[in-house]
Amino acid sequence: MSEGFLPQRINLPQLADLGRQMAGRVKAEALPRLAQLAYEGRIGDAFATLDFGVDIQGWRYVRGKVTCPVSLQCQRCLGALENVIASTFALSPARTDVNEKAFPKHYDMIELDGLQVSLTAIIEDELLLSLPMVPMHAENVCPAANGKDTLLEEQQL
Repeated sequence: MSEGFLPQRINLPQLADLGRQMAGRVKAEALPRLAQLAYEGRIGDAFATLDFGVDIQGWRYVRGKVTCPVSLQCQRCLGALENVIASTFALSPARTDVNEKAFPKHYDMIELDGLQVSLTAIIEDELLLSLPMVPMHAENVCPAANGKDTLLEEQQL
């Protein structure tokens, strides 16, 4: 299994045919869409483990897990909320000879640009999909959580 920094682009069909595995990091600078949503742009490097293969029905796939430390804005106190975003995924490249209805339901479809695919974009997409809709500290640790509805209090002032 290779480790270190992951390549930006990969030949997914070739890696699947060879049954390769990878583990490594993606630099925070390579995740600009995630940084835009982070509190003051604060994110760390992402770490991913990837398993490529071909299933018994002949579908090439990449299965993986990705984690990334991300600072989000608590929607209760509006302060920084340190969080580790995690996602697991199973993707298969779209084949031109198969319509969408025949595509296996246990994989998400990914389109290839020739034989290449942007691994960085896959990892960033998976992290974006895993962000909480309304990030908040737990009530017992949030500076603004005192058992009252702070929005209601602000409206009454």
